[in-house]
Amino acid sequence: MKNWSFPSVEVNKALAEGRILPLVDAGLDLAVRDKEGRSLLHFAAAWGDIPLCETLLRKGASALTPDLQGVTPLDAARAFGNDAVAEKIAAAEVAERAGLKPQALPHKDMDALRSEGALGIYRLIKAGRFGDVTDLARRDGGGLAAGDLLTPVAGGDTALMALAQQRQLDLLLDISLWVKNPGDAEKVWAPAPADAKKGCDYSAFSAALRQTSLKGFGKFRLKGPQP
Repeated sequence: MKNWSFPSVEVNKALAEGRILPLVDAGLDLAVRDKEGRSLLHFAAAWGDIPLCETLLRKGASALTPDLQGVTPLDAARAFGNDAVAEKIAAAEVAERAGLKPQALPHKDMDALRSEGALGIYRLIKAGRFGDVTDLARRDGGGLAAGDLLTPVAGGDTALMALAQQRQLDLLLDISLWVKNPGDAEKVWAPAPADAKKGCDYSAFSAALRQTSLKGFGKFRLKGPQP
């Protein structure tokens, strides 16, 4: 399934370079199909890409539409052994058949969400909507900050602990969420429960984030006063 060819050159390039999420966030038509009728959700399912899968489903991608061979995204996920993605798509199929539509967050940006205090993000995580928070953080441009996840709510619980309980710490390993506050990524990751971190490659994420930060610093220095 890697020999896909979408009508848009931009989409093909983004898929090859692993940067399709920014296009989706910018309003890419989710109805786009390759010549075999396979959708972006088929792509996310086949590669086990949980962040892309969740984003596509929240934005209204159909979990039921098959390709020209009758293969659905759920079929693709199961065929490639991507159980976690298959579970999410199966739930989306049930919701889609029931006519349920995911509702967008009412917040225009992260500042609006943060104005609700520590409970804002905490409640969304408990409702299984942390993916919506990360979507908002990427669109906002400022990303996440340590305070978003570490500030205690009533009872002393934190958004980070709620996220760990749902086994969704992998959603934090997205460089685009931390480019503005790279040091905060470690502040958030360090206190997370060890058992919830299993299967999360933080070392690779940290190295990639550090490299991205160094590139940004280099550009800043080049633009600054020269000796």
